[in-house]
Amino acid sequence: MDDRKSSGQWERSERVLNDAEIGLLSEHASALPTLLTQYDIQPEDVLSPRSLDELFMEWNMDASSARASNPDLLAAIGISLGNYLCVRFDMQWVELTDKQGTTYAVRHKSKRIHCFPIESIKKRVGHSEYGFIVAIVESISKALSDPSRRDEIADL
Repeated sequence: MDDRKSSGQWERSERVLNDAEIGLLSEHASALPTLLTQYDIQPEDVLSPRSLDELFMEWNMDASSARASNPDLLAAIGISLGNYLCVRFDMQWVELTDKQGTTYAVRHKSKRIHCFPIESIKKRVGHSEYGFIVAIVESISKALSDPSRRDEIADL
């Protein structure tokens, strides 16, 4: 499904990923258990935003030659976060294209709320910003519980 949305200054097309595409995307998150072990983060029975935050912080401060590569880490954390949001908040993976290019996002199935988990991680590489993953999850939870957000686009 290609859904074109226009709001004033911008226009974008959106396509829901199918199960095969989600499977391929999720393969890039398969390095997460290894990364958690590499940075001495105790894996939890259920993935949590807090453990993703901790992994990002440890990786971002790692100056050693054993540091995981940017693409591996971005994929592992970003896609894991997206998968977590899909399960917790009834969201789905989509491919968005606008004048800036194409990227992956997750969107709520009935409200116009989007999150860009991979981009959220990517833009913080090299900065000392931590705890943002928990904040993203809290923002989505708050937006979904706000009845006034029903017809409003929220990119979190």
